[in-house]
Amino acid sequence: MKRVQKWGFPAMVVGSSPMMGGASVKIAMKILQGIPVPFSSEQKGIVITTHDTIDVKSEMPWKEFAKMDKPDEFYPDNNLEDEIGKKYMP
Repeated sequence: MKRVQKWGFPAMVVGSSPMMGGASVKIAMKILQGIPVPFSSEQKGIVITTHDTIDVKSEMPWKEFAKMDKPDEFYPDNNLEDEIGKKYMP
């Protein structure tokens, strides 16, 4: 993400919300309690692009998502404490 921001080439990220893990635990608890659960469950993800297209619109600017001051292994939408997670995946 940082290199895309630095070098300016086109890119897209489709991330899974950290809330997906929480939803999975809730469903698992229902299963363990014998409560019926839906066959499938959809959770909101996040789509970030450097350039919007007709079919795909970024949910936030790439430069907000790419944290230039963080280490390379930092991935914003996997960090519940990060301001991005709080803003876009409440």
